[in-house]
Amino acid sequence: MRGALCGNYLAAEASRVRDESQGLLMEVGELRFEGHRRARELVESAVAHWHLESLDGPELESRLAALCRGQSAFELLYVTDTTGTQVTGNVSAASIDATT
Repeated sequence: MRGALCGNYLAAEASRVRDESQGLLMEVGELRFEGHRRARELVESAVAHWHLESLDGPELESRLAALCRGQSAFELLYVTDTTGTQVTGNVSAASIDATT
């Protein structure tokens, strides 16, 4: 009987831990999605004022670097085309890695 009680207790604790873990993961996911939304809005707002004629070139990378310097939320930026191919280097506030 004692083994059954211990097993029931362990099963109940495992269920409680699982439920709490799932709740925490949902909260983290919501925060993460909110962070992505805000980052997207910052980029969209900046790009709307750039009036670019193409997606490549030093001018675009320079603007990305300025955006990194002006927005502490960004550590690294790069641009991809509609197929997902990266068309700029990896750009941070301090440097541009031109290897694409």
